[in-house]
Amino acid sequence: PKTDAYSLGCVMWEALVGHPPLAGDTAIETLLLHQHQEPVSVEVHNAEIPPALVKIIDGLLKKDPDIRPDLTESVLPELELLCMKLREGNPIKSAEPSADESPTKRHSLNAFMISSIVLSLCIGVVAFFLFNQPDVSKKESGRQTKGNKFFDFPDLQPSSKQTPGPSSSEVRRERERRAKQRAEDRKIQIDRFNKAYDKKDCAEVVNTGIVLARDSAENHKSPVAEAELFEKIGWGYEGLHKPRDAFQSYQRSLDCICKAPNQEKLKQLVYINSSLRTGYGLKEVSSEQRDQWLQQSESLALELLGENSTAYAHELLFYGDLTAHDHPTAVRYYRRCLDCLRTARPHPNAPSVSALRGQCLISLGRGQMEFEETDQAIISLQQAVKVLAKEKNLDFDLRVSALDADIKLADLLMQKGRFEDSYKATDYGVALSKVGNPPNKYRREIIIRRRSAFNMMRSKRKSSR
Repeated sequence: PKTDAYSLGCVMWEALVGHPPLAGDTAIETLLLHQHQEPVSVEVHNAEIPPALVKIIDGLLKKDPDIRPDLTESVLPELELLCMKLREGNPIKSAEPSADESPTKRHSLNAFMISSIVLSLCIGVVAFFLFNQPDVSKKESGRQTKGNKFFDFPDLQPSSKQTPGPSSSEVRRERERRAKQRAEDRKIQIDRFNKAYDKKDCAEVVNTGIVLARDSAENHKSPVAEAELFEKIGWGYEGLHKPRDAFQSYQRSLDCICKAPNQEKLKQLVYINSSLRTGYGLKEVSSEQRDQWLQQSESLALELLGENSTAYAHELLFYGDLTAHDHPTAVRYYRRCLDCLRTARPHPNAPSVSALRGQCLISLGRGQMEFEETDQAIISLQQAVKVLAKEKNLDFDLRVSALDADIKLADLLMQKGRFEDSYKATDYGVALSKVGNPPNKYRREIIIRRRSAFNMMRSKRKSSR
């Protein structure tokens, strides 16, 4: 199989260089490297390797399986010929070099001797695959060794006669059996993966997900299915508190979506889910990586969702939350989100226009409070609670966020001495607390501020008289 050819190339590369051709810090990173990155040619690390051997190894490590050389028809004959040439042109000498032999010559001789040993090992590996091929000829299935004895692979037991190869019908049945077994194994892995995801078992999601991702890459599964798979693997890494791995998984999810055909609703849904979760991983990566991801993600969102869509406005809101530490950048995204919502059309995978506008204003107001822009924060929070108080179908999290914003607004107005405005602001909080059964602590906090504002108003009126 072509995967065996690639594996043999990796073994030969590591044997000649001393370390694997591609290795990441984590399992998912190593998997991604083997999927998309071409390894450096082996001659870069060892210039004394024969060019013919370099050509063989580079061919085995090609990413496209169709252009990898066949092990039995191409690789084995070339290795045998190369090994023969090396032995004929470089006879093995004694361990003690002559006095007039230069260091350069000794070094070259040692390099060729090592190459010859490695070639012999490689021939043994290829011979193993050769004798397990169903259509192998009788001549090749009974290679003689020293003493004119035959070996019956894989048991490596002496035998006085050769065993005939299987018939074509047996080969076909064996291939069908193996294909069926692989399909059953993949089905079992998918069931394990889905059960682990439903049970929120992050470690099992990551482990089974990596196996499925490797299988998807080898069998060219749908880009959308791959995107959804890597999105869930990223979720698993989030649960394991490995933000860098989560970022790599989500980045891979976006890369898969870019390869998918246009106008697929599932692609948009997967993209929205992955981008919303990516915030966890991006907070732990460098600013350069974050900016690169934002640029790619925003460009893809605009292409998939359209500029006048609530889903695109939702993405802009997420970008603002993601860059909250960089206040000018976050404000720019929030302003763009509000401008987009003025003409946005509803999207089935995004909240309503009013809910998005209220959520965006809350985020903007919190950022302004953090950077001590009190007057602007009051305006933003006032608009937010006013919009959300009229929305009857708010989800639980957004309703709680609105109540928290109303409490902060009442406190800001009290600090400014605007007791009447603070009292009016609690009206929106009371309205929000009557729907959806929010936690009682928010109701108590709003009532406390409402009474405080009322008492301050009464005291102020008495003092003015």
